[in-house]
Amino acid sequence: MTAALPNQRPQPLGRAPNLLARLPSMMPANGGPPPPIAAFNDMLYDAIQRATTVESFGRKFVRVLLDDPQYDNVYYSSPLSVRCGQRRYRMLERFMEDVWLLSDTAKHMFPVDKALHDQAAAFVSALSNVLRELKVPLRALQGQLT
Repeated sequence: MTAALPNQRPQPLGRAPNLLARLPSMMPANGGPPPPIAAFNDMLYDAIQRATTVESFGRKFVRVLLDDPQYDNVYYSSPLSVRCGQRRYRMLERFMEDVWLLSDTAKHMFPVDKALHDQAAAFVSALSNVLRELKVPLRALQGQLT
């Protein structure tokens, strides 16, 4: 996984199915199809990256959830991205539980910071909208995992 440079927004992969073929686990070394768990988690990772391009998130929000001061305008969702890279998600519901924890974490750490709460809610909303677009292929892959 590569991180965005400061003041540089990550580029979304787009909606075309052929662009998803560029993800690392979509191109297995043996030439066969990727395992469903890899494809499922790569789609979730792509959704995270697409959600970060929807709007800019503030520095304080980034530092609360990432604790890394080098990112100025981009929320690089490290905890979710790392779990996707580790292929830890087998169900969309479990991923969404972790997404909701981002907002709860911001509210718990800064209970009186309304702007931070709004940014957390905006990120959760942006990610939820992207996941809604990917619901059909994600559910199909999830069906192969259970």
